[in-house]
Amino acid sequence: MIHNYDIISLTEIKPNFGCVPDIQTMRFAGYDLFTSDLTTLHTRGTSIYVKSSYQAKQILPDVTEPYADCVWITMKGLNNHNMLLGVIYRSGTPTLANVYDDSLHETITWAASSNYSHKLIMGDFNHPVIAWDPSPALPGNISPCSSHARFLECIRDSYLHQHVFQPTRYRNGHTPNQDDLLFTNEVEMIDQVTVLDPLGASNHIGIMFTVMFGTCQPLPIKTVYNYNKGDYTAMRNLLNDINWEMALHGLSVQDMTDYINQTIIAAIDKTVPIKKVNPLANHRKPLWMNESTLKTVRKKHHARIRYLNTKDGHDYQRYIASRNIATHATRKTRKEFETKLAKESRINNKVFWNYVNSKRKTRVSIPTLRNEAGSLVEKDDEKAEVLNRTYSKVFTREDMNTFPMLNNIVPLSELNVKLTKNRVLKQLQSLKIDKSPGPDQIHP
Repeated sequence: MIHNYDIISLTEIKPNFGCVPDIQTMRFAGYDLFTSDLTTLHTRGTSIYVKSSYQAKQILPDVTEPYADCVWITMKGLNNHNMLLGVIYRSGTPTLANVYDDSLHETITWAASSNYSHKLIMGDFNHPVIAWDPSPALPGNISPCSSHARFLECIRDSYLHQHVFQPTRYRNGHTPNQDDLLFTNEVEMIDQVTVLDPLGASNHIGIMFTVMFGTCQPLPIKTVYNYNKGDYTAMRNLLNDINWEMALHGLSVQDMTDYINQTIIAAIDKTVPIKKVNPLANHRKPLWMNESTLKTVRKKHHARIRYLNTKDGHDYQRYIASRNIATHATRKTRKEFETKLAKESRINNKVFWNYVNSKRKTRVSIPTLRNEAGSLVEKDDEKAEVLNRTYSKVFTREDMNTFPMLNNIVPLSELNVKLTKNRVLKQLQSLKIDKSPGPDQIHP
């Protein structure tokens, strides 16, 4: 069961007033273990288990007085993205917690202001009086100078979003508290937050969630059609050589449709080349970058490398000149691209949204859904069926057994319907070629 999780974090791994646990006994195969300094006094210890394939690395906060009861790791992702992940434990004893609150707030501020694209901070913060749903708030009787108010101010100043909205600690005779929190720098970074049973004799429930972060895990290389290099003259010749009247004679409508689809797909296989798409490729240039601008950027890089190797004053001046030319060219090219994009957004909005999505750090897709039987579905077609059944429930259910009597019904043979070649051609020419193929896999 444990191998279903990519990351596992724990707090309070040290017994209260007990001995330091043996790290070797805490390890298990397939995971790298990272812990805080378990020898520090007045700490309970935090740990993170990460699957070894992710090649996570532990780092220390770059602050004057780093908070002791926390552990921080970094992970590399796709497209030069990276994630900073931290687990924190704040003491439940107010007198002890208040002593270290300043260093805790400084450490959180450091994490929030770091250069990592994705930031995730979680742990047991022991601030039960703060209400997080629908927005962070304190009771009216809490002083603005209290530790709770200062912590909330730190979170707000760091522009962090909290994702847990229910009690996480249950004790007999006590009101359930929300001590365990989950913070990120983007709202859409966390998906499917669910609760688990407590671990062992703990009075804290477990929290399971999905992090929307593409990692550098080995992924299969996909093969897709390269429509930009298709030989459409040869495709037309192949389709024109078919005697359609004879091929479709005597077939039902569905059989005709299947035959036409199979014939078109066979023509595509012969005339449109395929290309391999590597999901891990991060060398894509920006959408606005053209060849001339790319040359100025490469020239700038070469000039910089030459200066770093020679440390010569003339090489430095060449690098400065190349840098200025590249900066001017990139700004001009991006402005021209965005201006053209804005003008054509109504005609070809797919290119517009493609550019917008290229600026996003977190990719959001349809999450795993639960069907009527209570099972989780992950395949696209199964998700479509679940959503379709859910949406169809709001429509009126017609009585399919009793039909009204209609008068003056015109027989189909008497309808004056003219299906001409020009009308069909007009409909085909009105298709939007920027759209993706449908279930029949035929591109518009």
